[in-house]
Order: sequence, then C-alpha cells, then structure tokens
Amino acid sequence: MQLAASQRASLDWLTDIGARHHLVTFRPSVVFVDLLTETAPQILIRAANRVGKTRHVAWLVAKRMVEQPGYRARVVGPTHSHIHKVLGKYLADFLTPYLAPGSRYVHGKGWGSGRVDTIILANGSTCELKSLKDDVEAHSGTSLHLVAMDEPPTPEHYVENAARVMDTGGQLIVAATMVGRSVRWLRELVQGKGEVDAPAGRTMHPSGWLQIVAQFSRANCPWYSQEQVEQWLEVMRASAWQWAQRIEAAWDGVTLERLFTGVSERTFTFDDPEGRSRIGLGIDHGEVQGHQAAVLVAYTGTRTFVIDEYLNEIATTPEEDAHAILQMLAAHRIDPTHMDIAVGDLNTSKGFAGYSVNEALQEAFAQQLHRKTPPFVIQPADKARGSVDWGLRCINAAALRGELQVHHRCHHLSQCLKHWKGTTRGEDGKLAHIADAFRYVLVAAIGSHASYARLRFD
Repeated sequence: MQLAASQRASLDWLTDIGARHHLVTFRPSVVFVDLLTETAPQILIRAANRVGKTRHVAWLVAKRMVEQPGYRARVVGPTHSHIHKVLGKYLADFLTPYLAPGSRYVHGKGWGSGRVDTIILANGSTCELKSLKDDVEAHSGTSLHLVAMDEPPTPEHYVENAARVMDTGGQLIVAATMVGRSVRWLRELVQGKGEVDAPAGRTMHPSGWLQIVAQFSRANCPWYSQEQVEQWLEVMRASAWQWAQRIEAAWDGVTLERLFTGVSERTFTFDDPEGRSRIGLGIDHGEVQGHQAAVLVAYTGTRTFVIDEYLNEIATTPEEDAHAILQMLAAHRIDPTHMDIAVGDLNTSKGFAGYSVNEALQEAFAQQLHRKTPPFVIQPADKARGSVDWGLRCINAAALRGELQVHHRCHHLSQCLKHWKGTTRGEDGKLAHIADAFRYVLVAAIGSHASYARLRFD
C-alpha cells in the first residue's frame, strides 16, 4: 500500500516523537516490569548477559527523575568511560527532552563531552555520575533518593553509597552479571551466610534485600527473535565454563586474570573419592579472622582429591583450631592417627612461650583426644628458595592434567582456584591463605613424582 504524502508526514512525526520521547514508549521486559514500584531499600539485580540490565537501570533512574521534581539520584559505573558512554548513553536516550539548558550529551564522548559529573533536568532533578575507579572519598557528599550501581562495588564503595540514602529513606540498587568476579561478601550480605542461592525471579530476603534474578530467555529479552535467542545459546554452549553466569545469572564466575589458568569445570565434583587413598592435611597459620586455613586431601600416586577445608571465621586460638580440624576429620570418618602427612607453616608466636604454632596445635590435638602424644606430627612446610612458585605450578599442572579434583563443599578453595590473581593484598590477598595451606600439602603429597619435581626451576 502506498501512503499519501500527508500520511507519510504523520508517520514520520510519530516516529520522531517516539525517538525523542523514549521514556514514554519504552516497555520494560517482564522480569523488570515491577522494578519502578519496588519499595525495598536495597535491591540486587543478578542478571544474565543481554537481558538489558543497564538499560533498565537507566530507565528506572530517568523515570523517577522526570516524574518527581527535585529528585536526587546517582549512578555508579565500573569506569569513567562506562558511566559516560554506556550507562550515560542510555540515560541520554531517556532524558534528552527533559534536560535543563546547558546540560547536554555529546555522542561518543559523554555528558558535557565527558567532563561533567551531574545531569540536570528542567524540573530540578539531578543525577550524579560516579565511577568505581574513583577514590571512596569521591562517593561521599549529599543525601540522595536513589543510588544505582551498574556492576558490583567494592565493600568500601558500597558502604559509602549506602550512607547516601540513609537520611532520605532512599533506595540503593546493585545490578550485575557475575562473570569474572569474586563477590562472596555481597552474596552473604544479600542472602545470608550459607543460604541457598535465590531462584530465578523475585526473592525477598530476611536481610531486607530484594533480589531479582534475570536469566536469559525469550520472555526476558523480547527485543530478540526466537532465532536470535537460539543463536546466542548455541554460542554459549561452546563456553560451558561461563554458561551459568552468562545464561542463568549464577553467582559463581571465573576471574580471567586468575593465577590458576589450568583450573576448569572438570576440576570440581560433587562425588567423594573412591578406593584406598592416603590422607594429607595442609595448614596455614594465622591469628586473625580468615588467616587460619586447613585443607584435607586424599592422594594416590600423582592424583589428589580435596575432601574438605577449614577457615577460621573469627580470630581463634590453637585449641579452637584443633577442635575445628578434628570435627572436619570426624565428619569424614577419618581417624586422626591414620593421617599420612600433615604440613604446617613455620609461624611462631610470643603467645605460645617459644612454641611454634605447629607444636601448639599438636599439643591441643593430644589434649582434646586425651592422648599423651599427638595423633600425628605436623611437618614444617618447605620454605626453600623457589618453593612458593613450585607449589603454585604444581597446583596448576595437576589441574591441567586432570589429576586434581576438588569437592564443591570446599567453597573457599574453589573461590581461590577460580579467582586468585596471586597477590597478598586487598580482597584478592584474602584468598592467599587457603592457597598456601593447599600447596603445602600438595607438594608433600605428590611433589616427589618426576612429573611434578621437574617443575621446580630454582
């Protein structure tokens, strides 16, 4: 059918109105349709790839700014470039018709060509633009009605931004796809420690957080055809290591810059070891929370199976650590006197009157088992030159060769193998202690075999 000139003009006019007033014509996907009216003070959007989380965050921010004059919002992105060229572009799509004079978006450069940090509307509403690359102090300031964070913040950035909405009774939203990230602190903050992960859809937690899990599907991505959905699923089937995060919006991801690149899906199992094996225990000592770690393994030849782990949740004494390790052994019906090897760090402490921590721990084992002598001797860890790198290479090589299996109950070690970058500082450094405990026992168990001994270059 051929349109008359007047009809074409009317259609062009409607198309132009729709483009310029995107906020009016935008239709949120089914999983996010109620986001605008949610009243929970803190919301986590755990999203798969391609479900439009960033676009929906921008829509929510823009909608509130336009409909509530004088509304004070803040958006936080992972980088300055992202906040201006990605999230900022979506905000421009929604807000352009409502901007105050002088507030403008420059395509390809950002708000004020990337040089301004506040969007201002004609009705007096404002939106601050912040980056997680900024110092935490840069996130302090005035009270706000809404903070929307696109990607997981650090604990310090979260606390500072949460403080911004306290006085107003406002809302904080975190939207994230958990690929290549270790965010255990956020997981426990939202769901509670040890709780089952929230299913797809909407879950209200006792912590006060609302969690929205948006998986990739045709219903959640109406802008894609069924053929496009199937094409993306086919692509992701070739990347099974990231399927859970990119398609199912799962928590656990893999840090691409991690040290243990040999670790893959086959490294982890829900099965327990079968047949006869020797038993080993690796211990890294520490007197503060999260620094005392123990790893329990079964090993046969060059194969190692990690059965269980222990990490202190509060500052502990040798007696408390001994009790926890004995409980771990009992849970797997392992007689402490049948321990084949036990290896511990060389730490000493003034609190033990000249004892090494290994000796103090051995004495605690003996006392709690009502024995005159310890059930096993804790050997000192190899601290010779090159021992650290050798131990780490052994872990990686064992994973690459398929000779390492880690039970899924070993949460901390799993996080270490998936995410640790090999540093000893900050959030990444917290994973070092379980790595030390594991390499102590792994090297003692399999390091004498030629295929692993030759990995010692120093």
